Amino acid sequence: MKRRRAVNRVVAVNVKRFIGTAQAYCGLIETGGSLEGSAFFKECFRLVAKLLSEAVGLPDDVGRCGTGRRVTHGEWREIYQRLKLDLGDNDHYKKVFDAWKTEHPEVLLGSISDDLADIWWDVKQGLAVLANDDASNAICEWRLSFLQHWGSFHATGLLHALLPLAFREELEP
Repeated sequence: MKRRRAVNRVVAVNVKRFIGTAQAYCGLIETGGSLEGSAFFKECFRLVAKLLSEAVGLPDDVGRCGTGRRVTHGEWREIYQRLKLDLGDNDHYKKVFDAWKTEHPEVLLGSISDDLADIWWDVKQGLAVLANDDASNAICEWRLSFLQHWGSFHATGLLHALLPLAFREELEP
């Protein structure tokens, strides 16, 4: 019984951390104009890395997905368009889609604005559910979107692209 309570406390702490980071990330993306240049890229790098780390600590097998308020495509598009405009020439980067292919891996063009906006959309969906529904349903939303969308398709490539932008001054000879 003591072990179960200890595990439940750890899970509760992990969920609270994720919620705090999700709120900070969404706030940054929604008001990104307050930071400029490498400061914006550093904060994006820090928060996306934190989201990845904390998503791993979210409990599985909780709630049901598809409940609560949905963030609309129009809301996503507004965020995406503003980021794309703000990023300008820093928006696109090259990435390998299937890192396990040894012969002629397919190189694609990635978009920082699309990555940031898609992560925002998925994380914001869970926050919207949390505001209107049971926390376990929000956790379900976050786990599913982490595993099936933003974690593997957006966050990992984004971190690779953000690092030189975030630490440009320190990396230059």
